[in-house]
Amino acid sequence: PLVAPAMKSHPRVLQAAVQSSALCSNRAFILDAVTSRGQILEFAETWQSDCEIALAAVGQDGLALKFVAAALLDDVDLQAAAVQQNGLALELVAPAHKGDFRVLRAAVQ
Repeated sequence: PLVAPAMKSHPRVLQAAVQSSALCSNRAFILDAVTSRGQILEFAETWQSDCEIALAAVGQDGLALKFVAAALLDDVDLQAAAVQQNGLALELVAPAHKGDFRVLRAAVQ
């Protein structure tokens, strides 16, 4: 893994690493970081529109949906993954998808 165990247990260290110029352009590092702590997507602005990275982030923490680029908010699978991980993410789902069966089913699983 690219993210050291010490970084995973210290969110501020991980945040600083994600924001560093040396690592913020490293896609593999960012993917590993959001897989460890989904909310770190907030600080990886360049990657918020990357579907795989966004999916990894919401898969780890559904509330990371609030940091996903608007362009991805039409992706029902992404929103379903977020609410499946954390039902509270339903509040963050795009209004057009709040009644979508896949999203609602994921929220109660």
